[in-house]
Formats: sequence, C-alpha cells, structure tokens
Amino acid sequence: KDETKDTDLLRAKQDFGDGRLECLCYRTGLSFYLEQLRAPLLVSGNGSRVYSGGGPLRLNFKDPTDKDYIKGTAHCKGRTYMQVDGEFFVVHEPESVVIRHHQTIRVLVSNEEVSVCCTPSPRDRPKRNSPHEAGSTE
Repeated sequence: KDETKDTDLLRAKQDFGDGRLECLCYRTGLSFYLEQLRAPLLVSGNGSRVYSGGGPLRLNFKDPTDKDYIKGTAHCKGRTYMQVDGEFFVVHEPESVVIRHHQTIRVLVSNEEVSVCCTPSPRDRPKRNSPHEAGSTE
C-alpha cells in the first residue's frame, strides 16, 4: 500500500468546480444519514474519501458470500453507503460500480455564512448597542 498516495488523497482540497470525482464511503447508516442532515461537526464528517480524481472509476466489491464481506457488512445487512460528488447513494450487495462524469451544470454559489442547526448566522444575531451609538443613555 502506497502511504504517499493515501496522504495526498487526505490532503486534496475539495472543489466542486474542478471537474474531479469525489467519492466517499460511510461505515454505518447512521453516519451516512447524519451527513445528509448536515448535523453539527461532532456527529458529521464521518465519510472516508476513497477516491479523488478523473473518471471513469470502477469499484469492484467482494462477493457477498465472502467471509470478510459478511464480517464487514453484517451490521448494515449488506448495504454500502456512499457519496459521489455530493450525491448520496445506498447500494445493496453491489458487484461493481462504475462512476463517470455525465454532464456539467452551472450553479450559483453564495458567499454568505450558513447557520448550523440551532446556531444563528452572524446576520441573524441581534445587534447590541454600544455606548457611542445614537440612542445611548450616556
């Protein structure tokens, strides 16, 4: 196993406009669904990046009767949880998966900070009057 490639993969910056395929997998359904809900950072971000690069990409899976496959997927009944370029998928006992770029779409991007769960974004927080503002009692 080439540890340099693993380190490069972990350090690769994600950019949805770079034309690269970003593939993540999840060990459990819970971490998969929490990621979709955009839960707070303590319980999200549990995906493991398995690929970042050009396509097409072919993933071959072990046979569902293989003892290592059964051991690794017994907790999720043979389901594999994955994300490809931000799209979530659940596949049951896959033999192989081919991922390729199909179409490019244009999207609008906002630079506004998005609030997370119960924390208001800075623009939604109440403003405090300083002693130097109009209406001050000093």
